Amino acid sequence: MARPQRHETGGGESTFTVLVAAFANLGIAIAKAVAGVISGSGAMLSEAAHSVAGTVTRSCC
Repeated sequence: MARPQRHETGGGESTFTVLVAAFANLGIAIAKAVAGVISGSGAMLSEAAHSVAGTVTRSCC
């Protein structure tokens, strides 16, 4: 049986690996946002926004 082919990105990572990492990073960003809201920490909310921005940048470009 033939193995499914995975598309490679410029850095050599498979599309699957990039998607798994993106969803994991978004989960971390959500956890930071929740912690920021609960604690009232502007720094943690800023960190959550930074995590989302970094995830989007790494995933699409």
